[in-house]
Amino acid sequence: MASNKESVGKTFLVVFVLCLVCSIFVAGTTVALRDIQEQEKLRDKQNNIILVSGLDFNQETGDSVQFYKERITAQMLDLDTGMIVSSTKEDPEDFDYVSKSKTKEYKHVIEKENDAAGIRFRSKLMPIYVAKDPSGKIKSYILPFYGQGLWSTLYGLLAVTPDGKNVEGINFYEHGETPGLGGEISNPVWTAKWKGKLVMQDGKTISVYKGPAPQGSMIEVDGLSGATLTGKGVTNCMKYWLSDDAYGKFLKQLGSK
Repeated sequence: MASNKESVGKTFLVVFVLCLVCSIFVAGTTVALRDIQEQEKLRDKQNNIILVSGLDFNQETGDSVQFYKERITAQMLDLDTGMIVSSTKEDPEDFDYVSKSKTKEYKHVIEKENDAAGIRFRSKLMPIYVAKDPSGKIKSYILPFYGQGLWSTLYGLLAVTPDGKNVEGINFYEHGETPGLGGEISNPVWTAKWKGKLVMQDGKTISVYKGPAPQGSMIEVDGLSGATLTGKGVTNCMKYWLSDDAYGKFLKQLGSK
């Protein structure tokens, strides 16, 4: 009996030591890879901003980190006033506007009748990005946005011309829509159709049409086949984020300059 107990005890000891060693190894690996993961996450973010900016950049051969540093400037925008905040304790490069929207300090509750994007609240401050050409002239302002699609939350970037009147580009960098259907909102062929369109016309924001957009329309984009509800989600994102409750005041100020 004593021998059996001793054998069982040794077995548990071996299992315990093995689990401990594995835990230490996993924890060590996680810590060691954290910096690499953060760097890759930052690089991906910068690539998406450059992609939508309208700036001429070769994604395959160019140094995106250096290019971003030279041509893109992150700033903080107060959505309630439409004014860029020159001094704030927050770094616009690291500002997580989704999580901040849930905090007491930054939470702005969206009235139900205004909440076309279905997000309930947003941050009072939002990071925006200013893209400049080699001469230092502003090429575009890049505005982050998000809202509900058919199956997921759509996260995107909308670039507008310096006067805030036309679309320079759009990019959906994260979503969970159906591949081949709603997932086509990430297709460059489709997003290219937004370039040059009006941000707003006669009080209406740019929208995704159900089917081919009317010929000559400057405020509508072709719908995606089999993805009517995802297209509606994109339209609702534009309806909210381009309204006076979000980027609308800022865009009006750009237009008045």
